[in-house]
Amino acid sequence: MSHAQRTRRRRRAAGGGKSKVFLAFMVLGIFVVIAALGAVGYVVHLAASAPPLSSLKPRAIAENSRVYAADGTSLGFIQNDELHLPLKRSDIPQVVRDATIAIEDERFYKHNGVDYEGVIRAAVNNLNSDSQQGGSTITMQLVRSLYISNEKTYTRKIREAKLAEELEDEHSKEWILERYLDSIPYGTVGGQSAIGIKAAAKIYFSKELKDLNIREAALLAGIPQATDTYSPVRNPQAAKGRRNEVIGKMAELGMISPEKARKAQSKGLGVNTSQYFTKRREHYFFDYVKDQLFREYGAQTVRAGGMKVYTTIDLKKQQDARDAINDHLAGVGPSSAIVTINPRNGYIEAMASSAGYGESKFNLAAQGHRQPGSAFKPFTLIGALEQGISPGRTFISASKESACSAKNRSSHSNNKLKREIPNTQ
Repeated sequence: MSHAQRTRRRRRAAGGGKSKVFLAFMVLGIFVVIAALGAVGYVVHLAASAPPLSSLKPRAIAENSRVYAADGTSLGFIQNDELHLPLKRSDIPQVVRDATIAIEDERFYKHNGVDYEGVIRAAVNNLNSDSQQGGSTITMQLVRSLYISNEKTYTRKIREAKLAEELEDEHSKEWILERYLDSIPYGTVGGQSAIGIKAAAKIYFSKELKDLNIREAALLAGIPQATDTYSPVRNPQAAKGRRNEVIGKMAELGMISPEKARKAQSKGLGVNTSQYFTKRREHYFFDYVKDQLFREYGAQTVRAGGMKVYTTIDLKKQQDARDAINDHLAGVGPSSAIVTINPRNGYIEAMASSAGYGESKFNLAAQGHRQPGSAFKPFTLIGALEQGISPGRTFISASKESACSAKNRSSHSNNKLKREIPNTQ
């Protein structure tokens, strides 16, 4: 074989190798396209399998059941695992809106429920960083909170996105933000979960929502992403770091000035936890009312919330009853109690006890079940005086008079019998 023939053969072989590589890449590309189309089809199928939003019932979040005195004064809340105060749009200050949007969904007013740009940005960040970002929008988080489970699966994410777009079609951005702030968990305090930012403001700062400042609003806005990790009660250092991240993001987006951000970041957490949900007045009476509600409606129904219970207790008469016990019955016996009932309508207007609630939970007035005994004698005497009967006059009841007559007759018969029977001795 000549040199020229060998050269042509090598070129054909080389060309054939390139053709095979090109063909392999083409086949691989076709498989990638098919796989991609299959994945898209699968996503479309999952989204289509999600039930329409109109067929789903949102999770009910009710205000904790509350008991009131006759004049409308609050006596306290009936405890539940969740602490919640209903939120109105007018309750939300701008600083709370800004802090929430800055850290949770900075493109909230630009997307239609799903922020595709945010999803891509989060995916790139998660590949190049140890810190993980989520692509869920505020709308998607609201869907998860109200309509579907919280399990972390791709199926849930796809359905969540589909329902989020439906929700945006049906409601305004302001409605969505309001419902989000009203239903998202803000951590656990004393074994009870704070649901909604209005309850969280009370629990963590003893404040109304409208009175929060920048650092307080930023602290609360940072909690929902990881309620245990960013709890200002359990983990104040992490909470402060998260709060400063929120403040920094607010400055980055032009919501506050850099100077305000630096000033807020330099301050402490300012946490001032309150007893708002646990504080009670008239403990014995409160427990009596709660027990009556449990018997009538069941403990689960009452604890689920939504009840406003208006009682007949008169707080002034309550104090008068306690004063009477302290002034006249102090030290008389182991304990004493007073219950005042309006005879015209049966309303309980006072229920007081000499015992301290911290010493004993036993309500002598309602749980004592003691015989009234001579306690009714004053009522009989008053009734007699009202009829003009002298206290010195003595009466014998008809039954007692009959018994006495029968006894006298029996005694007379016995004496007669004794006289008629001769003495045999």
